[in-house]
Amino acid sequence: MHHENAFVNYDEINLLYIYFRDQGTLKSIMQIVADKYVVYSTFANGNGTGSDYLAEAEYALETGDWSNAEISSFKTIYKARTKDQTSIIICATFNLMKLYIIQGKINEAIDMLKQLENDISEMNNPIHNSAIELCKGYIYACLGQSEKIPWWLQSGEMTEADMFFQGIAFSYIIYGKAVMLSGKYLELEVLTESFQEHFAIYNNQLGFIHNGIFEAVAKYHCTE
Repeated sequence: MHHENAFVNYDEINLLYIYFRDQGTLKSIMQIVADKYVVYSTFANGNGTGSDYLAEAEYALETGDWSNAEISSFKTIYKARTKDQTSIIICATFNLMKLYIIQGKINEAIDMLKQLENDISEMNNPIHNSAIELCKGYIYACLGQSEKIPWWLQSGEMTEADMFFQGIAFSYIIYGKAVMLSGKYLELEVLTESFQEHFAIYNNQLGFIHNGIFEAVAKYHCTE
């Protein structure tokens, strides 16, 4: 039996989001994870297996290298399966779904989401279930289908996931997307102030980037 790696369980859908805390360090963070966690997994009963490819996959997606984003995501999944690393598989699958949306392969992305949801539901693991909720919220927000975003992410009722995601704040990215889709731009502008505080707890740079987009969209529409 292989145990889940704690460093992923804090936020099971985007590994680099956790560690990217200083501007200009995304590439070096990717290289550190890719290099160090191969060694770590050998001494930790397989925990974190696949993290090396996952870091490369997420970095490739963030920097527009679509081919390597897809290849490294699949490598992650295949490698993580050898040690039952469900958290890593969720991250890699989420990376693929985002890639397919960018490429216009919407059906492929939705099919992948539904299959992942079915697989995870059979495990009845609350951490994994919360991760799937985050995946659904983000993907459907990107597709403009706000009615399919889980209600707690639409309304900002984060208490349901606090024990698993306290301080990580990825849920606020989805909440912001939901409010933006609703057209409540004045509310969104005000919310960006509190979002900034949540992202600042661990200085999550990708959270700040999303929040800057929310603020720009809100101010644009509020001054029209």
